[in-house]
Amino acid sequence: MVSPLHSQSTFNGYVSQMRNMFSTSSVALAMVALGHHFVQYKWHIKIIALLVILFSIIYGYTASSDFANYLTYMEKHNELTELNIFQFKQWRSRIILSYIYMFILIAAMIILLKRTL
Repeated sequence: MVSPLHSQSTFNGYVSQMRNMFSTSSVALAMVALGHHFVQYKWHIKIIALLVILFSIIYGYTASSDFANYLTYMEKHNELTELNIFQFKQWRSRIILSYIYMFILIAAMIILLKRTL
């Protein structure tokens, strides 16, 4: 059975979602780095940065798990070509890389919490 869902379009959407995760986490880390300039609002900036990091982690996890579920579904319900098998293997490694980045964000969040408290 051939699916009406096009794998490449779905992967492009996943890459866009990962780009959004990287962008939001970069904004949060910039807020942390520049937050000391706002002496009066220092705590507010750090709390907002923590929330943005948390949002980025949740966003990335949701996108990665949804894409992994899509790949699993496609592997079970479609007759895959050799190209599809190759692509899906490569794409699963991208999911692992996004999980590693989320782990780094969690570590940064823990460090920020320890420095703040």
